[in-house]
Amino acid sequence: MRERVRQRTVTAGEYMRVQAYPVRETSCRRGAKRLPTSEAQERMNAENARRRLTDLIHTNFTPDDCAIHLTYRGDKMPGTVKDAQRMVYNYMRRLARLWARVTGRDHKAFRWIAVTEMSGTGRIHHHCIASGGLTMGQMSDKWGMGHTTTKALEFDETGLVGL
Repeated sequence: MRERVRQRTVTAGEYMRVQAYPVRETSCRRGAKRLPTSEAQERMNAENARRRLTDLIHTNFTPDDCAIHLTYRGDKMPGTVKDAQRMVYNYMRRLARLWARVTGRDHKAFRWIAVTEMSGTGRIHHHCIASGGLTMGQMSDKWGMGHTTTKALEFDETGLVGL
């Protein structure tokens, strides 16, 4: 079986990434999945997901935008991850309406990405990136379920720093 290397160039905003990956030539069709995903394949899938998220961030966000970290107070902790995702979605909708009033633009132009995580102790929290134009106080007031941390996005020559 011959193996070739294919090159893929991804341009995301001001950043460009070149990825090389093997391509195998086979004459048979792919069969049905019979075995669970291997650990190596799971690592590769996770790395590809991180790359896609990074490309999405570099394409849609600038240093004028901000990173928001949201946590919950003990009495406001959602029961499931799905409930937490619904809460952060509603929070972003509230931010979009406020952003539209402050900037005078349509709320549909407000961009955001949210990732929900669970810590080792079982506490749910969110990492978000949103369009800039609001103050930290305005963003904190709209959350109201716990602690918020906001900072400007920092980019360097290799891309986004620290997220």
